[in-house]
Amino acid sequence: MSGYTFAEYLAAMPVQFGYVLEDRHVVAATMSRNGRPGPRMAAEWDTSTLPEADLAQFLAEHVARLVTSAPDHDRILLIGYGPDGARRASLLRDAVRSATTGPDPIPVHIQDGTWRAQVIGDRWTPALPLPDVTAKAVLDGHLAPATSREELAARYAPAPTATIGAVTEADAAIFGSSPPSFRAEVAIAHLGKIAQPAPDDTYQMAVLAHLTTAGPKAVRDAVMLAAAADRARVDALVRVYQGAPVRQRPTLAAAAGTAMFLSGGGSVETDAILAHAGGDRDAAHLALLVTTSKTLGFNPHELRAELGRQIKPALDDADTRWTAALSAKSFPKASDTPARDSSERWRSARDRRGRDSQAERG
Repeated sequence: MSGYTFAEYLAAMPVQFGYVLEDRHVVAATMSRNGRPGPRMAAEWDTSTLPEADLAQFLAEHVARLVTSAPDHDRILLIGYGPDGARRASLLRDAVRSATTGPDPIPVHIQDGTWRAQVIGDRWTPALPLPDVTAKAVLDGHLAPATSREELAARYAPAPTATIGAVTEADAAIFGSSPPSFRAEVAIAHLGKIAQPAPDDTYQMAVLAHLTTAGPKAVRDAVMLAAAADRARVDALVRVYQGAPVRQRPTLAAAAGTAMFLSGGGSVETDAILAHAGGDRDAAHLALLVTTSKTLGFNPHELRAELGRQIKPALDDADTRWTAALSAKSFPKASDTPARDSSERWRSARDRRGRDSQAERG
């Protein structure tokens, strides 16, 4: 969180994770030397499942993967909460030292609205008050943290009934007779409009849902990568998944959950969305790839960059297959005319709808 002091960064941890951190929690967070935040994780210190020493070693292995995924972030904060937080942070520090050859972790203790750090040997700094970052976080576009992980996950459940309808038959026909690259172009343009700070247009959402789910997969992938580049677009794609009809939900959940992960979004949010990707083989496969990447500690930003390099070739290949399919049906001038005519019909219809809308407002 750029523009935050160290104390504000600590105070904003619940905002960053999306839920209130309680006395049972420990947090590992990476930072660069210039204070830029990196990957982080939160876990419960639950000794009902493992003895304390084994639990510390288990968490340390996860921290080690976190450090490996972010080589440019060479500071590790280990934060313990509540009356026993200082001891737990120190135990985890010792376990991390044995699990990785990376930078020496810094234990931090947060309790009763104060923080302190262990910076020299085993000595703790005097406790200092945590600043109130509520207003700053809201201005930065963050929601108030949920009271628990469960409440946060519930925020990403689909709507009980669909709030998005279907596209018109005319638009569906135009999209069906357009090359995949054009469908991706239209879908991404609509994603950008939905991400704007204005009331959602449910027909724009219907167009995005239709194009993302109608195939081929290259269009879906182009949409989710375009979303992953900007948190407002991630949130827009999440809203489309939440309001979509049941038949479209698995593909949209897979796309939205993957975009959330690739944008560096929270694990709880990602898992909550991907939980609704079942029922479609391709969607379930994508969800499994994301879950595996999270478990192995892959850097989502590096994955996004690599996948981004593959999108244009994938769309080019999809266009080639689409053209070949048209040729196989013996359409005249299949490599050019249908694509151009359908694209022009869509743009003409879109412009006409825009003029009609302006006339109504006038």
